[in-house]
Amino acid sequence: MAPTDEGGSPIAPGSRVDIPLSVRVLFSHAAIQQVAEQKGVDILHIKGPAIDPRLQPTPRGSTDADVIVRPQHVDRFIRALKAAGWAHRASFASGSVFEHAATLWHDHWGYVDVHRRFPGISIRSSAAFDRLWRERGEVVLAEQRCAVPSVTAQALLLILHTARSAAQPDQAPDLRLTWFDASEDFRASVMRLRDEFGAQLAFAAALGHLEDYRDHPEYALWQHMRAGGSRTAQLRARLQAAPSSLAAARIMVRSALINRDHLAMRLGRRPTQREVLAEQVARARQLFRDTRRRRRS
Repeated sequence: MAPTDEGGSPIAPGSRVDIPLSVRVLFSHAAIQQVAEQKGVDILHIKGPAIDPRLQPTPRGSTDADVIVRPQHVDRFIRALKAAGWAHRASFASGSVFEHAATLWHDHWGYVDVHRRFPGISIRSSAAFDRLWRERGEVVLAEQRCAVPSVTAQALLLILHTARSAAQPDQAPDLRLTWFDASEDFRASVMRLRDEFGAQLAFAAALGHLEDYRDHPEYALWQHMRAGGSRTAQLRARLQAAPSSLAAARIMVRSALINRDHLAMRLGRRPTQREVLAEQVARARQLFRDTRRRRRS
């Protein structure tokens, strides 16, 4: 039988068919799961359609597929995705201040964020993944069986993710069922997992108790995540949170250079040298203005 559109009319060969983003994301999850299985890679699907309906009864629109990968398998998985037609859009280093995820794009399936760790969890990434994997569950996405964290772990990850937004705790939708409306027993299980992961700081930031950790080296960084600020303020916060002088030096060097991956996503193509230079000059001017404003204040 020939394929038809929603009105029942036949679709001509070669015609463009617009697929709803929510459907694309589902198939993206299924596609990357197949790649993982073919290469023996352990992945856990998070966020979006992978969230347990008890934590998010009405799924909110997701623009990409998100997975956490066993750290030892990350390089193999990204090579396999590239071989299957996915292309890099942002590396771990350029993806965020936490350098936790790489973004890839597929012309059919859209974006996927490959996490090698989750911001807010302070224990070793391999130990955190082992803990998540040990109590994993399963969900079917686009007819593909996909491993997911336990409901308790999903709740914790949603709370930690909220810590990176500016939403007030009572206005953050992910906090209602994961925390405020949850039973005492469930909240206790989430807190036990929080402590196992060393995630107290980000957890406090999400729930509005960041000031309890004012003396913590990462306090300024999470405060910036919540309240925003200038690029200079972000840089100071990152340097304060750096675990070593070598890490701090690396941050300084990278902060002085234009993020070509972000610029390419903004332009929709790879930037020219002239465009990179223009961005570099604009950044230097902004840094000068921020520094002068800070000195005046």
